[in-house]
Amino acid sequence: MISHNCVYTSLIVNDAASAIEFYKQAFGAEEKYRMLTPDKQKIMHAELQIGNSIIFLNDEFPDCGHLSAKTLNASPVSIHLQIDDADLWFERAVNAGAKVTMALENTFWGDR
Repeated sequence: MISHNCVYTSLIVNDAASAIEFYKQAFGAEEKYRMLTPDKQKIMHAELQIGNSIIFLNDEFPDCGHLSAKTLNASPVSIHLQIDDADLWFERAVNAGAKVTMALENTFWGDR
C-alpha cells in the first residue's frame, strides 16, 4: 500500500520489463503493479517494493519528454540501498548482470 507521507523515486528506463526483472534478481524487488500501454508494448507505470521502499518505474516516452538515462547518455540519479550484508548483495547484483563501476569497499563515512 502506498503511503502519502513518503518520497518515491520514479525511474524512466529504456526497457522497463528487463529493468524490473533485474531489480527482482539483484535486489529482491517485489513487483506490486504494472500498467501497460494499450498496445501492450511498453510499461506506462510499474511499482516495485524493495524492503519498505517503493520505486515507480516506466519505459521512456520521448514524445512526452520522458527520456531514459540511456537516451540522455547521462543520469543525475543514484540509488542508495541500505542493507545488512553489502558483500552478499553486491555479489547478487553482479550475478544478475550489474556492471561494476566502483569496487565494493569500506568508506570513510562508515558505509560499505
